[in-house]
Amino acid sequence: MNPRRPHRPVLLAFIALWGLLAMPRLQAHPAPFDPQPATASSSAGSTGIGAAAAATQLSQLQAQLDRIKQQVSPQSSDSDLSDLYDQASQLSDQTQTLQSDLSASVTQTKAALDVLGAPPAAGAPAEPSQVASHRSSLTRTATALANAQTQAKTIQSSLSELSRSIANQRRRLLMSTLARPSSSILSPSYWSPLFRPDPQDQQRLGSLTRNLGQTVQNAWQPGLRIGSSLLVALALAIYLLGLRLLERGLTQACMRWLPGGRVRRSALAMATALSTVLAIGLAAELLYIAFMRGNPANDDVQNFAQAVRGTLVASALVLGLGRALLSTSRPSWRLPPISDAMANALAPFPALVAVGTMVFGTLEQFNATAGTSLVVTVFGNGLISMVITLILLAGMRRSHRIRRLESEQTDAPSPPLLQTLRVLVYAMVALIVCSLLLGYISLARFLVYELIWAFVVIATAYLLDRLATDLCLSLLATPTASDEGTASTTTGKTTRADWKAPLGTLLSAAIHVLVLLLSLLALFGGHFDNDPGTLIHNVVSAIGGNSLKSFNIMPMQMLRAGITLGVGLYLLRICRRWLEEDLLPKTRMDKGVSASLVMLVNNVGYVLVALATLNALGVEWNRLAWIVSALSVGIGFGLQEIVKNFISGLILLTERPVRVGDQIDLSGGVLGDVQRINIRATEILLSDRSTVIVPNSVLISQNVRNVTMGHAQGLVTIAMAFPLDTDPAKVRELLLACYADEDGILAAPAPSVTFTDLNANGMTLSATGYVASPRQISATKSALLFEVLRRLRAEGIALSSPQSMVIQNLPAALPGPAPALPADDTSGDHHS
Repeated sequence: MNPRRPHRPVLLAFIALWGLLAMPRLQAHPAPFDPQPATASSSAGSTGIGAAAAATQLSQLQAQLDRIKQQVSPQSSDSDLSDLYDQASQLSDQTQTLQSDLSASVTQTKAALDVLGAPPAAGAPAEPSQVASHRSSLTRTATALANAQTQAKTIQSSLSELSRSIANQRRRLLMSTLARPSSSILSPSYWSPLFRPDPQDQQRLGSLTRNLGQTVQNAWQPGLRIGSSLLVALALAIYLLGLRLLERGLTQACMRWLPGGRVRRSALAMATALSTVLAIGLAAELLYIAFMRGNPANDDVQNFAQAVRGTLVASALVLGLGRALLSTSRPSWRLPPISDAMANALAPFPALVAVGTMVFGTLEQFNATAGTSLVVTVFGNGLISMVITLILLAGMRRSHRIRRLESEQTDAPSPPLLQTLRVLVYAMVALIVCSLLLGYISLARFLVYELIWAFVVIATAYLLDRLATDLCLSLLATPTASDEGTASTTTGKTTRADWKAPLGTLLSAAIHVLVLLLSLLALFGGHFDNDPGTLIHNVVSAIGGNSLKSFNIMPMQMLRAGITLGVGLYLLRICRRWLEEDLLPKTRMDKGVSASLVMLVNNVGYVLVALATLNALGVEWNRLAWIVSALSVGIGFGLQEIVKNFISGLILLTERPVRVGDQIDLSGGVLGDVQRINIRATEILLSDRSTVIVPNSVLISQNVRNVTMGHAQGLVTIAMAFPLDTDPAKVRELLLACYADEDGILAAPAPSVTFTDLNANGMTLSATGYVASPRQISATKSALLFEVLRRLRAEGIALSSPQSMVIQNLPAALPGPAPALPADDTSGDHHS
């Protein structure tokens, strides 16, 4: 045994003992008896079923389906509907098993027919009668099996429709119960079960209490006392000592096998939550075995014990998630961005909420098992709702005080997600308090349950998301400077470093989406099927406002459309931010392509959000057809320019003749950088920092000069006029030296000086050189002019008189002398 890990044998012993103790209980509940095992395998093999047996099972399934349909009625209670839903689910499983057996039988029958081959053609020798009879029998069997498959699919479809109908009826029943007021917690009638209990309720509660007491006494009989004592002691040891050992073992495994950084921290937080759930779940299982083994079959006691065991596991999940998120003992492992003071202040509340959840579920199951009256049930629901609400209010008050103290010390705002969750919790707690005061006890109980369930779902999704994304990004991290991936910066070839980081980002985004979808399914597709629209519909119906039903758009549809619009815009903003800040910077796309892609995704997202909002609002497109037909002419003329610019914008984003970041030259002296390509127009930033809004159709239909397209080089040209007595070779050498000494001028293509003009008034020399980008022309030309003028004056070389040059360039038809220029302007910059 390794002395560093003495807890491993203890854990193995715990697991082995749990398995040995669980075996008798598993054997006490054997699998249901198959009425036709031999018939199913007699004619179709071990994995198939015969046609006669299939017909018998189909008739039985159809009879059970008809019986369930007859029992479903509008007057059915929730418990009856729950039992019918379970029966339908079991019947669906049996139908799926039958379909699998039928598929195997059909495959075997076809294989047998293939072995026999096709019947002989006309005029061919007749085959033996036994072969023909066998082929005919197999053909009839194949036809019967195919018909049975069709009937099984029909029954399966009917069962699916029945399950949906039962679920919808349960949802309507639940929402009508939530919208029905009872007694306020301030009224004396609410507290009547505590002071004036009903004799029937006392009798029912007393009967269940006696049964539970008898169960405990049976567990401590002389023959079972030692085993029960050992099981209870082992359960307590697992909870008190095994939790620490299990958490320590998982922590050491994470420290040894996982790399340091974010992935290890996420794994440690998940290990904390898992160790809590496993330890408490194992202890609950041992307690269940200790008290339920050797007892006579009692459905009420057994159902109550199973419900309490499940509630213990749920409470352990609440406690484990709270410990993992707060991580007060190890602040460096804490995942949420909360301070140590806030974590220490909220440390007791996960345990309090877990205890409240345990008491909540146990009391509710106790009342349900005993069959108490509605008054007692409402009293219990309201009491536990008040207790959990007080715990939440205390936690909110303490967190508010800590946050106020922290805001006085620092001005850093809280993350937007935490602010959103805080506002939602405040709204839920306020709604729970109002429901308790107004007498909507069932609604308060529902909101408390959903608040706890939302915490479990969101916290679990947060831990899973952080662990999965950190592990993905850690495995696909960008290589360091010493890695082979950096060779792409020098060789220009695509290596692993070019695709690992974008692949990790894409996988992390897929994990985000998957976790989000699973969280939404868990939040809104759970047992209670909470539908805010149905709730509002029932509240309006309870008040008596039936006049709203005459409208095609109901309030619940407006609420659903508002939620769809808000969630859609929020997700679109997250997607756009993720593209701009996370994914695209890790790719080799240039700035223009990235901006075009972001804008295209943004526009498509707005269209999808608008369609989803209209769909949630209940808009039927066939009813809008006549409106569209009537307005088609007006839309065609009035929105012609808008549509043309919109289509032009899509062309610009797809073909990309002009991209964001390009410098373009339009007619009319518009020269600037493309800042943004919108749906209707393009923004161009000029050199004076002003912005010109150009319709997209102009960039498509007119001539546009893209100065920087294709990484074009810039050309710096300086033309100067000199007197006739100037040595042109000396001037040429001086200009070439100036171009060669300038850092911005490229060596290839080499600079050159051209003799462009010669007349009686002087000569003109033009020097040219290339720069890396057209954006460098202005600054490089300015620096060259300063240097050229300095060297010309140092060499004593003068420029031609501006007056003579202007007179030289005047048209012959223009009468009168040329306008005089200042005599000291000898830069010649106007010729460049």
